[in-house]
Amino acid sequence: MIENSHSPLAVQAETVEIPDVSLSASSAVAERQLAEIRDLLFGEQMRFLQAGITTLQRQMLERLEELSQRFSQNLEQTRRDFSARLDELAQHVEQLNQRQENRLATDIDDVNVRLQSIQTASEQRDVTLEQQLQDMAATLNEHIGNRARELMEQLTQTRLELRDSKADRKTLASLLDRMATELNQDG
Repeated sequence: MIENSHSPLAVQAETVEIPDVSLSASSAVAERQLAEIRDLLFGEQMRFLQAGITTLQRQMLERLEELSQRFSQNLEQTRRDFSARLDELAQHVEQLNQRQENRLATDIDDVNVRLQSIQTASEQRDVTLEQQLQDMAATLNEHIGNRARELMEQLTQTRLELRDSKADRKTLASLLDRMATELNQDG
């Protein structure tokens, strides 16, 4: 006897005796009878199992499709998030580059101002030094000119004295020696 409880595990079968059938002509009949007996004993459970398997397959396919959609959505969201993060990073790097460029431009401007200041100060020092050298040269020329005039006056005076007094050569040599010494001391 078969209990129909719609459960694949609730199958109970009675012992069924199969008559002894010869293998020749009645073999096809035996096969058919065996199939009918199987269908009577296990048919509904097999159909129930087949329906359960089909339902499980359908549910599994639905779950796989749902997981695939979730995965695709998550993958797309991750791609968007990653792209947004890359954009943020690129903007941050651009801002850092801009700040660095601004700092460098400011530093270059500061260096240029300092160089200009140093150049201006150097030019002023050069002008001052040149003026001092010109002043010293003028003073030296004036001093040499005055000394040369003095010596010329002494030489003229001595020449006149020698002409007037007709001094001898010794006096003249002494005078020239004294003039040479004074020139050496002044030079």
